Amino acid sequence: MQVFLFIVVAVVAFVVGIFGFAQIIGSLRTKQKNFLLPIIIWLAILVGEFFLARLIVSDYMNAFYIGTGISLIIILLQKKIE
Repeated sequence: MQVFLFIVVAVVAFVVGIFGFAQIIGSLRTKQKNFLLPIIIWLAILVGEFFLARLIVSDYMNAFYIGTGISLIIILLQKKIE
């Protein structure tokens, strides 16, 4: 059961991180009129996910860090930031 929860926490953190970091970087690249709004929203979602993980699955924070870190590395290695 512990391995299952570890994997679930890592996968959820990975998926939310991929969407969040991609939206943040996409908003930075396009710089439209309201480009700060999606950045603030996704930062709030990512920070909220962190606190929710600390509240609910505090024993599996390593899985959260691994999932979020891998998603950040994948987004950064796509070289969309110029």
